[in-house]
Amino acid sequence: MEFLAFGLPGFLLAMAGFQIIWSGYLANIALDAASEGATIAATADGTLTDGVARATAALKAMVGIASATVSSSTGVSAARGTSLISVSLTSPVLAFGLIPISETAEAVDETKF
Repeated sequence: MEFLAFGLPGFLLAMAGFQIIWSGYLANIALDAASEGATIAATADGTLTDGVARATAALKAMVGIASATVSSSTGVSAARGTSLISVSLTSPVLAFGLIPISETAEAVDETKF
């Protein structure tokens, strides 16, 4: 009887806490991969393809990711050219894969001042 009163709610709270921590971990992974990709794409001899390849390589090294999508684009920020890399990923551990995590990073291009 005590398990139903304290054990089950305690287990559910522990699982909810784990889900919150896991979503923060995944968001950190996505932002790190996007940032690395945007930095590579913004260098003088880099391209958006190089940035996407770097972000994809960073994601392949991580654990707990079911699927990841990396996209790229260019933009303008304060009259300067920028490279944008977006990463979207899902994990089977995070709400059974129902919640996607998306992050975008932007870097100022070295050659387009």
